Amino acid sequence: MGFEKGSEVSIALFDPLIFPNGKGLDQFEYLYIHKVTSEMVIVKTEKGNRIQIPIEKISSIDDGLGGHIEFARNLEETLDATKPVEEKQQEIKEEVKAQETVVESTPEADGVNVEELEEHESIWYLKDSGTPYTGKAFDLLENGKKVGERTFKDGKPDGIWTTLYENGQKEGEVNWKDGKLDGLWVIWHENGQKMFERNHKDDEEVEGSEKYWNSKGEPVDTYEESIAE
Repeated sequence: MGFEKGSEVSIALFDPLIFPNGKGLDQFEYLYIHKVTSEMVIVKTEKGNRIQIPIEKISSIDDGLGGHIEFARNLEETLDATKPVEEKQQEIKEEVKAQETVVESTPEADGVNVEELEEHESIWYLKDSGTPYTGKAFDLLENGKKVGERTFKDGKPDGIWTTLYENGQKEGEVNWKDGKLDGLWVIWHENGQKMFERNHKDDEEVEGSEKYWNSKGEPVDTYEESIAE
């Protein structure tokens, strides 16, 4: 039995989950399933904010309509003493897989609007969540058009971040690793010609790697020259 996206649920935890405001999960009267994976459960509050909860913190999930899942704290614990650990573990995996099938069928499950994130001491969280965010986040215009995409791992920038011009042409691309610049940072002119390139290692600029081009694709020496008409 899987929980459908939007189902109202109650969640019991093995240990308290404390948010940046100092309060716990019980501060929210209503919680609704948004996404379930093998590693975490993401729920929405009545205000539409999302909370990311690691699976290992969850004791049980209940929708009040007969839908109920209990989790063992570790492999030695079981939910039914008459069943072997392996059997119960497989049941839990099947429950999670069923939920993933339901939720992953919608494009929204692939990431969040960057406006739903907040940064605390260089770590990014879903708003009202005490868990560092892992996944994609999109920069969107008011009309919903995507003009950027970011990726995070454990709350830190990780992977390739991209920005787009409104015409859809790629504007910039930067590589991150564990919250640090690592690899190429490239910027293009709106006509598609490369404008700037610089390499980084462990958040430091690689000496001599900075290059510039004007909108005609001709090499130039400075940023000012690269943007000159």
